[in-house]
Amino acid sequence: MLHEYDIVRLKAESDAIPLPAGTKGTVLVIYPDAPPAYEVEFVGDTGDSLGTFTVRESDLIVDRRGLRNLT
Repeated sequence: MLHEYDIVRLKAESDAIPLPAGTKGTVLVIYPDAPPAYEVEFVGDTGDSLGTFTVRESDLIVDRRGLRNLT
């Protein structure tokens, strides 16, 4: 399962998300239904937002685990 603020990449292009495979994003919201889905903000190479999309975990690769337990 992914966590908020994990850095992810798209596995492949799809009709639902008009971004190329490998586009990097950050998990912002977790929808825990079965199967879980994630609201991910994708960014370009310069850090500009390319859009926010709801994505299944199977469409993502974890690039880096985000910050957790900051208290």
